[in-house]
Amino acid sequence: MKNMLRAMAITPFLALTVFSVAHAQSSTDLQAQLNALLAQLSALQSQLQTSSSSNTAPAATPGASGQCPTLSRALRQGMSGSDVTGLQAFLATDSSVYPEATVSGYFGALTQAAVQRFQARHLLVSSGTPDTTGYGAVGPATRAAIAGLCKSGSVPTTTSVPGGNCSQGGLTAVSGLTADFYSVTAAPLGSSCASNKTTRQCVNGNFSGNPAYQYGSCSDTANQCIVNSVTIANGVSQQFYSRSSVNTGDACSSYTQTRTCTNGVMTGASNFMYSSCIVDVPDSCSVGGIAVAHGSSRTFYTQDLATSTVSCSAYGQSRTCNDGVLSGSGEYSKPSCTAGACFTDGVTFQSGSTTTFYFAKNIPSGEQCSSYAQTRSCVSGTFTGNAAYKYTSCVPAAAGTCVTDSVVLTSGQAWLFYSTTTAAVGTTCGSVSQLRTCTNGTLGGTASFNRTSCSDTKLCPLAGVNVPHGDSYTFYNAQTVDFGSTCSSEAQTRTCSNGKFSGSDSYQYANCSVNPPLSGMGAAQLAAALTALQSILQSLLDKLDSWF
Repeated sequence: MKNMLRAMAITPFLALTVFSVAHAQSSTDLQAQLNALLAQLSALQSQLQTSSSSNTAPAATPGASGQCPTLSRALRQGMSGSDVTGLQAFLATDSSVYPEATVSGYFGALTQAAVQRFQARHLLVSSGTPDTTGYGAVGPATRAAIAGLCKSGSVPTTTSVPGGNCSQGGLTAVSGLTADFYSVTAAPLGSSCASNKTTRQCVNGNFSGNPAYQYGSCSDTANQCIVNSVTIANGVSQQFYSRSSVNTGDACSSYTQTRTCTNGVMTGASNFMYSSCIVDVPDSCSVGGIAVAHGSSRTFYTQDLATSTVSCSAYGQSRTCNDGVLSGSGEYSKPSCTAGACFTDGVTFQSGSTTTFYFAKNIPSGEQCSSYAQTRSCVSGTFTGNAAYKYTSCVPAAAGTCVTDSVVLTSGQAWLFYSTTTAAVGTTCGSVSQLRTCTNGTLGGTASFNRTSCSDTKLCPLAGVNVPHGDSYTFYNAQTVDFGSTCSSEAQTRTCSNGKFSGSDSYQYANCSVNPPLSGMGAAQLAAALTALQSILQSLLDKLDSWF
């Protein structure tokens, strides 16, 4: 059966060989015929391997050199037997082919690599796989080469490349065979060896195709990644952020993602590009030399002194700092305010201070301001001394002028003066006024009219009643009350002060009356009225008891 298969396989091979010799006329024809021969050779190897495979390997018979095996079946990785032992012993005679020299009887990866080196050395095949080209498997051609070497009695360590064969980039190939070449020895960033590979054929000593593909091997170097100028090694993971900074109160951890470099490509979302993230520190605020931290509040004032009649709070405003900007009005710029100050003549004086004041701002020519002066102290909002000394400055008038109540009149000038600053009840300021004229330093008219201003006292009109200045009147906050109640519980006495009433404005009625009992009152209403009457009677009885 085995001989029959061999005959069937070899017959078409010989026929094709004869046909090729007789009819090959051009290089193109020769190339086509050579490819056909290679296909026949591959088919022959498959048939022989199928027919000769067996679980029990035949014994190897030493050759003339003592290391030559007898190989009657195709051998490949994973097989074992004495023929594998003989193959390993034969290959081990050449350390450049089988440097490991392991003779175990098992066809492993080391044996396959040694077979590949042997095949390339002897120009059998130099690329592909055991299944596609027989590269690494011991088929008919490899067994024939081993047998030929054994017949000569030696294993040559080097073999020159015949003129029709090719050698480039560390690869050798028989004319007509193909080999894979690369344009680079290491794949660049974002690329791979496969994308830089082409297949070239050996034709009469020269490889066809693009000469730029000149390297027989290439390594796929894992590429690093670069994100926003940050270099990440292949396989390394790093935390990135979608923001380089966040506001106070926010957290960078809310904008983070872990990304991994995989051969030049980063996983994750591309907007996570920042390798670091910081929390912004907002600016503080500064007013009047006082620093206010972001988010903090402080009261500022429009003035730094407050009189006894007005507290500092009336001049204050709470202002809040927000990232360098202070809320509120800019007029509130003073960082502190001291209460208990005194105020006069448009000037505020701090409590505890002492100042010289004057009875008049302007005095007659030839007189001394010291004659009109008095030293007064501010004590918790109140000046000591005579309140008439209220001016902070004093200037003697020029010769020929008239001075009264701080008014300076030139000669010939007239001025309306008053005998009082407030008109009496029932009178007006017009009735207490007099026009006086200055003549060469002498003021005409009556000396008692020496006030430059006067205010009329005003009545207080309310609910048809005119109450004179200084008088009081009882008003009510209701015009009627229910039967059983009294108007006195709704009354308030209010005093008129120059046109303005004291007390509450809700007491606006001049009269009040008690409503009479309602006819047809219900039991509940009658009971309430009776209770009210009893209360009134009891009150009267208590008063009578106190009298007697």
